Amino acid sequence: MQGTVDGFSYGLVTPVVAFLMASLGGALGLRCTTRSMLVAHSWRPGWLALGSVAIASGIWTMHFVAMMGFKVRQAPIHYDKAMTFASLGVAIVMVGIGIFIVGYRGARGTALFTGGTITGLGIASMHYLGMAAMRLYRHLFKPSETLARPYAMIGVPVVAAPTDEEARRLSTTQQLKFLSLVRGNRLQLQPPVDSMDGLWNEWEREAVNQRLGAAIVGGPETVKRRLEALVAETEADEVMIVSDFYDIADRLRSFEIVAALKQRDGVPTTTAA
Repeated sequence: MQGTVDGFSYGLVTPVVAFLMASLGGALGLRCTTRSMLVAHSWRPGWLALGSVAIASGIWTMHFVAMMGFKVRQAPIHYDKAMTFASLGVAIVMVGIGIFIVGYRGARGTALFTGGTITGLGIASMHYLGMAAMRLYRHLFKPSETLARPYAMIGVPVVAAPTDEEARRLSTTQQLKFLSLVRGNRLQLQPPVDSMDGLWNEWEREAVNQRLGAAIVGGPETVKRRLEALVAETEADEVMIVSDFYDIADRLRSFEIVAALKQRDGVPTTTAA
């Protein structure tokens, strides 16, 4: 599976058109907002709502016009329709809240800050929700003699134990491992500790948690729930389990817990020491 990324497949056409759409939507939205201040009070909500739709739609259109210029040669890019239009809905609602705050509270410091913050969050949410709607791998896939259909496998650290509390304690071994890497002094696996407090500073804790952000730690039901959520989110066909334990018996028990979940509930996993 190969694909060549081209961010300007239509040259300057898409960025220019995207800019014009954003400008048009913004201009219409501001015109409607200004109009709302001049009409009778009963008409104000309608003009503010129309301004919100114009601004949000203009920016949403700009976003997807620009995305039209992003191509992966050898395969088309598709978008999830429901999520794509949901991103428009989010933009309209959030921009609307910001516009209505300023429209009714006036262009004062607090109102402008609150309305601007909410509007900005709405635009950012629209952007990333729209990006999340992109579907690429399964459309890039081409059947071969080796593989007839798309097949995705992901790896995730898993620490499984009989209880959540015990799993959290055992997981400190992998936290200590990554802490040593953050410090540039790689150590052999260390015994688990009751608490990491006092062993790392705030920056080190954040750095370790960032590297272990996808780790699944817990008892059987917690592990089952999080594995199922991970598979649903990634659409993975197989999950490779990687585990760091100080005691080999704890590692084997963790694998046994995950294997039991696979046999009982069909969670698609393999294991790797």
